Amino acid sequence: MKGLLIKEWYGVIYRFRIFMIILAALAVAAPFMDGNTQIFWTLYIGFIASMVPMNSMAYDERNGWDFYSQTLPVSKKQLVFSKYIAGISFLIAGIALYLLGTATHAMITGNEITWDYLKFLLMEILIAGLLPMIITLPLNFKMGVEKGRMTMIVAIAIFAGCNAFLEISGGIKIDFSWITEAIIVLLILLCALSYHISYKIYEKREV
Repeated sequence: MKGLLIKEWYGVIYRFRIFMIILAALAVAAPFMDGNTQIFWTLYIGFIASMVPMNSMAYDERNGWDFYSQTLPVSKKQLVFSKYIAGISFLIAGIALYLLGTATHAMITGNEITWDYLKFLLMEILIAGLLPMIITLPLNFKMGVEKGRMTMIVAIAIFAGCNAFLEISGGIKIDFSWITEAIIVLLILLCALSYHISYKIYEKREV
């Protein structure tokens, strides 16, 4: 399992280092933005992280990794799990950097950071980061990445929809303080369900 995660890490460094630099820069800079601009780039942090496992699967398929992996002492469950862990790891890294930027912004401006505000930010990033993975990874494991290109459109639509909803809700002052915990827990449960579905699909898949 450790070897699979190292493979994912090296793959990201080699193929997506520009995106990782953008992710780090946005995560630190987004808290200094205002209004809808901040909402958009906050969501984009999660969206970039969600692209990691999907792009990794595309390169794996192109280079025959599915066939090669069958000769290694790893199970199909571990192969599937590594994709989810890769995406979640970079999502956590983005959240950590975003919190660093938020703390820096608060120290500079003297603004107070409330727990409800932090929960709302976490919900934003998790929605944009986990929802695309939850929906598209099982489809990619089912159809293969090349046949599942439509899943990328699904991911983009989710991102655009989340951005539009949060912009509108910000304009009409919806109070999310009572529901953020429920949404975060629901996303985590859906991610676990998505992993289980992906594993069952991949377990039966002929490679």
